[in-house]
Amino acid sequence: MPLTAIKSICFKKLDQVLQRVQSPQKPLRLVVGYSGGLDSAVLVKLLVDYCNQPSQKKRYILEAVHINHQLSANADVWQAQCEEVCEEYELPITSIKVDVNANGKGIESAARDARYNVFQDICADDGVLLLAHHLNDQAETFFIRLMRGSGALGLGSMKDLSQYGEMPVLRPLLTVSRGDLELLAQSEALFWVDDESNADSRYDRNYLRNDVLPLLEGRWPSMLTSVSRSARLCYESQCLADDLAELDAARLRREVGGFGGCLDVSLLAELSSMRICNVLRYCMREQGQSLPSEVVLTRVLNEVIPAPDDATPLVQWPGGEVRRYDGALYLLSPLIGGREDNCQKQPVSLVNLEPVEVSDSDIQGYALPWGGELFVSSKEGALEKLRSREGAALGGVLHLSLTADQWSKVTVRIGTSKDSLKPANRSANQLKYWWQQHRIPPWFRRKQPLLYCDDALLLAPGLIACESDAGVESYVEKRWVAWWPYTVV
Repeated sequence: MPLTAIKSICFKKLDQVLQRVQSPQKPLRLVVGYSGGLDSAVLVKLLVDYCNQPSQKKRYILEAVHINHQLSANADVWQAQCEEVCEEYELPITSIKVDVNANGKGIESAARDARYNVFQDICADDGVLLLAHHLNDQAETFFIRLMRGSGALGLGSMKDLSQYGEMPVLRPLLTVSRGDLELLAQSEALFWVDDESNADSRYDRNYLRNDVLPLLEGRWPSMLTSVSRSARLCYESQCLADDLAELDAARLRREVGGFGGCLDVSLLAELSSMRICNVLRYCMREQGQSLPSEVVLTRVLNEVIPAPDDATPLVQWPGGEVRRYDGALYLLSPLIGGREDNCQKQPVSLVNLEPVEVSDSDIQGYALPWGGELFVSSKEGALEKLRSREGAALGGVLHLSLTADQWSKVTVRIGTSKDSLKPANRSANQLKYWWQQHRIPPWFRRKQPLLYCDDALLLAPGLIACESDAGVESYVEKRWVAWWPYTVV
């Protein structure tokens, strides 16, 4: 392919992907990952030329980021060379060293996690990440996932526009082969580094790149584009499956006891097993859960959905769990936090609880000693946002009106089924009664907090506010309280 055509294709692709994230209000901040290798060297040069066009200068703010994984003896040299190139381009660059801790999951995966954590920090709020993955990378990803037994979701491989958490990720070179990128780099007299680890075929991706794909391409010269087409078709199949799952989920979803992450078991049982698995995977992905294996999903089909109405079956895997109660299927993330009996007898002051980081400055979060989290806000409506967090604010958001002095004395302890609660204008009943009235599942009941001021019981978060003499003074502060029964890993 002529060099002018390669560059024209790259610029056209940049036009296409950048238009999908372009903000009309302000210049778009582009953060390009620059390792110093061939692929990223070409992308950096393309972006510098692209953004320096008169028609683009005011539309984009370009910067580079180099991640030094400290895995090679040459890592510091590569960092210095990337910084030197960016200085020549008058391109701002941020270089960050990371510690890569494999923790039993492989050095490649650990390095990727460390790298993306930095990318997220740098791109926070307004940055768009650009990476130099190309056609050969797409084929490698396809075969790696094929060997893992992935379905259409995994075989769909990389997209030119995707999300990593809240961070947009653009890959504008996915239709360009590494060979074409090398021709472009040579024509521009670009400098790039060669990572010696790329020659080590002990790593799966290197084995494919160095030993397998050249053989396949020698036999089938159009192999790269054929694999890319198959990946695209898998992605389209997954999109159709998601469309069906979205329709099914809208019909199946129900809210039980304020918890919104439930599916109606009786309606679910009317679907075919394939359709059940499809909607379960869809809902789990929506909630950010790790997807279970086919074996685990089969257990859900055979053990949880057909279980008797009075049963509370449980299927767990490292990324989550599925429970059933009162005709509803609960899809939950991995949960931690065990009950401690001494917490029942020892109320803890709110001010002494460990704080929980919350993105909204109007909300204060507290970690409960027996597991779970308590949220308090003086701003009406702020806690409702937490309801999107897997049913946080279980049972709804309740409010209390206390004086500043009384708020400073509020304590919390774990509730028991025999604790007596009396709402205003209603009869007193044991906590067990209120759990049943609100249809709170048994595994959530074990975490029920109770709020006191001195000896006055004020509130059972997620259930009821109690009749009390607290807060009768002339000046009170109104605050809203919500409860999430578990600490999510």
